[in-house]
Amino acid sequence: MNLLTSLLALFNIGFFGNLVARLTGANVSILLFCGLLFMGATPVQVAGIMATYLVFIKLVVFTQGNRLPFKNFQIFRGWILWAAIAVSVAALFVYPFGALTLFLMIFIFLLELTVRLGARVPEPLRIPMNTRIIYILIGSALMTGGIALTRVIPPVAYMYAGTAVALLMCLFFWWIGNDRTRLNGAWDSIILSMFLLTGLFGFDFSEWLMDMHREETTRSHLTENLPLVVIPSFFIAMLVSNLLFNIFPISGIVMVIFGALCIRLFGFYVGSGRGRMSLVALGFTVLAVICVLLVNPQLTGFNNYFDNMASSTASFSWSSIASLFH
Repeated sequence: MNLLTSLLALFNIGFFGNLVARLTGANVSILLFCGLLFMGATPVQVAGIMATYLVFIKLVVFTQGNRLPFKNFQIFRGWILWAAIAVSVAALFVYPFGALTLFLMIFIFLLELTVRLGARVPEPLRIPMNTRIIYILIGSALMTGGIALTRVIPPVAYMYAGTAVALLMCLFFWWIGNDRTRLNGAWDSIILSMFLLTGLFGFDFSEWLMDMHREETTRSHLTENLPLVVIPSFFIAMLVSNLLFNIFPISGIVMVIFGALCIRLFGFYVGSGRGRMSLVALGFTVLAVICVLLVNPQLTGFNNYFDNMASSTASFSWSSIASLFH
C-alpha cells in the first residue's frame, strides 16, 4: 500500500470504529478487530496493532476533559522531569524513529496518570498497592501469553476463534447484566482472565466491565480500581512483546491518531451505570462480527506503508539495546 491508501484504511478503522462506538456503545476493540480482519491482517499483526493501540488510546480516554500539564506532575517534577527529557532526546539520536523516546515518554505519562486516577478512587474502595501489583503482573502476563499464542495459531482458526469469542462475550455481558448478583464471588477472577483475550484478539472490555457493577462490591474492589490495573498491564505487555517478538507496528500509532481525533471531536460513550447492557451496544457489536463472517476475508497480511517503512532500528528489542553499548 502507498501512503494515501494506508492512511485511508487506518482512518476508516480508527476514526469510524470509534465513531460507531461513541454513537451506539458498541465495543470499540471488537469493531477495530473486525476492521483489521477486513484488511486481511494476520494474527500477529492484529495482536501487535491492538496492543499498541490500546496503550495509547487509554491515555486519550482517561485524559479526555482532564489535562495533564507538565507543571502539575506529581512524580516527574523539577530536575527529575528534565533528566527524563534529556535521556529521551539523547535516545532520539540513537534510534532514527525515536522508539526509545516513545517508550520513555509514555512511561512518564502512564505513571502520572495512574497517580491521578488512584487519587480519584475513594479510600474505602482503594485496593492496597501490593494487591494492585499482583493484579498488574497477572494481567500483563496473561496478555503477553495471548500475544505469544498468535504466532502459532493458523489464520483461519484465528478468525473463527476471535469471532466466536466476541459473540460469546456479548452473550455473557447480556446474561451478567440481567442479574447484578451473578458471579459476585468470582468477579475478580473473571476480569483478570479477560487479559488473555486482550492479548489474543485485542479485546478490551474495560468500559463494559466498569458498567457491570455487582450488587455487592467484591472484596478487593477491582472494578472500581480497574484503570489502575489496565493501563500498566497494557503497557508492560506491549513492551515485553516488543522485547521478545519484535512487535511494535507503526500502523497502531497512526490508528491511535485517528481514534484520538474522533474522541476529541465527539467524546466517548459512557455507560448508564445501572449494571445492565444496552441492547443497541450489543446489537452493533454482533453486527460487526456477522459482517466479518459473511465476507470471510483471507488473512494474508495487512501490507501497509507505515510498517513497511519502519526499519529494524525503530524496534526496542534486545538486539537494539545491545547496540547502544557497541
